[in-house]
Amino acid sequence: MKLKAVIAVMLFGVLSAGAAEPRALATAPGSGLGEAAMRLTGALLIVVAMLFAALRFLKGSRWVQRAQAARQGLQIVESKSLGVRQSVVVVGYGQQRFLVGAGPQGMTMLTALPDAPAPKPEAQAAPEEPPAFGEMLLRAIQQR
Repeated sequence: MKLKAVIAVMLFGVLSAGAAEPRALATAPGSGLGEAAMRLTGALLIVVAMLFAALRFLKGSRWVQRAQAARQGLQIVESKSLGVRQSVVVVGYGQQRFLVGAGPQGMTMLTALPDAPAPKPEAQAAPEEPPAFGEMLLRAIQQR
């Protein structure tokens, strides 16, 4: 969303600069409105090309891929390197877990692991309340 706002501001700046230029250029001898329109079109094409390059870069970045995987519930629970280009990975999806081998030839599912334990509810039993001050004082006096 921030990227769209930045692009909108840049585009507005280019358009407003281009809109101010034709008036100044129209009064200058030897320059016409056509030249100003060409400059404006060229600047607009540069901004569009920069936008396309930025989106292309972000689409392939690992940051975006990780965010998409987290949204889908797929996660790498654990990974262990076995060599230069070989590794074993525990992949989790929801409560399911799989052991996957990765190497130069590709990835292979080695086995399905037992399901992950369900998350424990935090409040299974109500914690005991500490005794009141009066009770603690009576215990202390009785122990003497």
